Amino acid sequence: MRGENLGPERSGGVGDPASWQRFTRLFEQHYRAVVAYVWRRAGEQVAKDTASEAFLVAWRRLDELPGGMERAWLFLTARRVLANHWRRHREALGDGATWESPGESSADPADEVVHRLQADRVLSALPDSDREVVMLVAWEGLSLQELAVALDCRPGTARVRLHRARRRLERALADGDGEPTRIASGRNRESAPER
Repeated sequence: MRGENLGPERSGGVGDPASWQRFTRLFEQHYRAVVAYVWRRAGEQVAKDTASEAFLVAWRRLDELPGGMERAWLFLTARRVLANHWRRHREALGDGATWESPGESSADPADEVVHRLQADRVLSALPDSDREVVMLVAWEGLSLQELAVALDCRPGTARVRLHRARRRLERALADGDGEPTRIASGRNRESAPER
């Protein structure tokens, strides 16, 4: 592996205690969020493998991580790693790959199944790019700035994409029961009041 970039290039090299401390903090703060993000898209084992690879990239590029936007950068990296995984294993995954969520337990398992089926139906009606935007904001709780980093675009572009995705989501929800339902923005996952 001669010549391979093994990590941050500092005067102390790979064993630099400051590098290890920074990476350890990054890992402890964001590993679970990255695994959950990928898990909702590809299942548990792929999520763990993808998160591991995303953190390997983070270690190699530790000096390049945007300050204050590490989680969004990790989501972007995980999304790219997952896209590469799907390209390599397209035949193995086939059309059976579905959105999976560890979810929260409800008092009645039947209610949980109904809600999951409804969410799957509505989300599957959205184009992939809209589904990604909605999930990053609603499920992962990204701010607009973080969304822009995760999508690798400007904040204005992220705002427009989010607006359009919400409109399409509203239409998909309306198609299901005849009543449009608005989703809340940002970190608040509760339903917004009706217009």
